[in-house]
Formats: sequence, C-alpha cells, structure tokens
Amino acid sequence: MRNVVYFVVNDRFLPIALAVSSALVREPDRNFDAVIILDGKAASSYRIPEGVRILPNDLVRHVPAGLENTDAAWARMSFTRLFAPMMFAEQYDRALYLDADVGVLGSVSPLFELDMRGLPLAAGEGMMDEGADLHRFDIGEYKKRLGVEDGRTFNSGLLLIDVERWNALDHREMLASYAAFKRDHAGPGIGMSGDQDYLNFSLKGAWSLLSPRWNFQTFLLRLELEALIDPAIVHYVGPRRPWDAKLFPFGMRHVEFYDQAFERIGLKDRSSFRAGSYHWHAVCDRFRHAVYNYARPERTRDMFEEWSRMRRIFKQAIQTRLDQGRYADVVQGISRIDLLDDPFEHTRIEDVRYYRKRIRVRSTI
Repeated sequence: MRNVVYFVVNDRFLPIALAVSSALVREPDRNFDAVIILDGKAASSYRIPEGVRILPNDLVRHVPAGLENTDAAWARMSFTRLFAPMMFAEQYDRALYLDADVGVLGSVSPLFELDMRGLPLAAGEGMMDEGADLHRFDIGEYKKRLGVEDGRTFNSGLLLIDVERWNALDHREMLASYAAFKRDHAGPGIGMSGDQDYLNFSLKGAWSLLSPRWNFQTFLLRLELEALIDPAIVHYVGPRRPWDAKLFPFGMRHVEFYDQAFERIGLKDRSSFRAGSYHWHAVCDRFRHAVYNYARPERTRDMFEEWSRMRRIFKQAIQTRLDQGRYADVVQGISRIDLLDDPFEHTRIEDVRYYRKRIRVRSTI
C-alpha cells in the first residue's frame, strides 16, 4: 500500500478527525492508510480506530517567520500540512490531505488512481467567478492580486499530492517569496485564506482540477445539487456543521454520518465543538423562518427566484467545465456527473421553505 489519507489537527479537533478516519478505514478494499498528525496530546477517553495512526506534529519548525496571522497557534499549524509529505517520503507515493470538517459519503480509493500527469497536486475548485454575488467578494480582483492568470483557484480543504514531486518543491523558499509579495504588492484581501492563498500564488496552474465530487462545499448543498453530483467528500465550510444537528438543515444523511462516527470513537459530549454563537444562531433561524412564513407574497417570490437563479448559474458553470473536459477525474472515468437528470428542475415555489436567506426544497429537509 503506497497511499495515505492524512489530517493535521490540534487536540480540540482531534475527535472530529478520529470520527472521519473511523469511516475511512471501514471502506471495503481500501488502498490507503489513515494518519492524523497531531499538535497536542491525544485524550485517553477516545477510542482510536484500528488502522488509524496518530503522529506528533513537529513540523512547525519548517514554517518561516513573517507569514500573516501565523502568530496564532492554529494559523501557524495550518501551514505544517504543506510539509507533512516529508514524513511520507519513504513510505507513500500519494498523499490525500483532508480538512477535518468533511463527511466521507463515498469511496475514496478511486481517487488514488488518478493520472496526475506529472503535476504535484490535484484539488477541487475554490471560489467560482459565476457565484461572485453569492460570495459578496470581488473574485476577479482577488485572483489578479494573486497573479493567477488562468482564472483557476482551488480550495485547500482537499489536496491530492504526488509525494515525490511535492517534496521536490522548496516550500520554505516559496513561502518566503509569498510573504514578501503579500507584504509589498498584494494589497487587501490577500492572506485571508492562509495556506490556500499561498498555494494558489505559488503553483499558478501547476495542478489538476478535480470535480465537485471530491470537495463538495456546503453552498452547493443549499442549491440542491447533491443529488446530481453524488459527492464522495462533502466539505462543511461555514458556520453550520453536521455535528450540531439542530442547526444543520441539509439532510439527515450528513448528521447521521457524524452520529455514527462519534459513537465509534466513544465521544458522547459534542458541546466543545460548537461555536460560541450556537444559541444565537438558533434564535436567528427561528426568527428568519417566521419572517419568511409571514412575508408578503412578492417578497417570497423574489427569494425563490434568487435561489432558482443561483442554482442555474452553478449548474451551468459545472456543465461548462464538463463540456470543456476540465475535470481530470471525469475525463479519466473515475467520476461520472450527469446534470441532465435533475429531479429539482421544475421545483415550484409551493415546494420550498426558507432557511438562512436560501430556499430549501421541502422533501429534502
């Protein structure tokens, strides 16, 4: 076995990584090991799943000084994921890094069969230009500042790494160059995404694009695209997390994944994983539901039409990339995405309900 899935976490997020790992190692005929690189000490109260190794994180010494926000322990630790493949050099050919806030809903093993065609990295798309008004962010200007000329950026929550080619890169020197660029030329906005900005600045197109099946971000759940794309890995970006079942509106499948995974590692109390604003979110949710339920019909219609518009925009964006053959996993037959057989194509306003300024189809809640 020459593949590994790895996480980089501190002791607070260790149980989340353990929970996800407990699902990974249950995959039939898996072709990878599972490793958690831990900054801190593992609590003895957790059951470590068979097949999961926990290694101490001593990689922070490789992170150069001068990177924005790296005085914070978590921010500095996030850059250590870039140096983790050094630990795997003699043992693995491929490494798949995952953020801990993911759900594994499909088989991961096929991803290791991807032909990376001499590139050090494959990753899923980051912010999409087509949804700029959803992000309320000038994505074009952001990419211009980063020096990204081909219009592509990726999200660093999933990184498929060719270990040998990755380790051939001088990340210390590249990080120093990025820090100097950010300090002298980048302007506002650059640095907000930490190592993700660094990687997009440094690699500039030297990576393969994966389809949304492998980094299916939460905003796509709001648009009812899960049934079309059948994600293998869901990335729960944003404040709503499936282990907070009362606040997670996107279906019990996601909540049950963590219910079962936490039970496997012996975790009973999840309160430490909730944001400080957990109860405030709950109050706001109830208020927004009430506002929508008693809103004027024209306001309800406007919100529904906005949801429908954003759904069409993202479907068309994904279809365009499919038509252009930009998703390496689809081109190579590892993934299959068909957007034509859409069960929500003719959704009516009578079929939906409101959640957090988005429309949700009743039958899926």
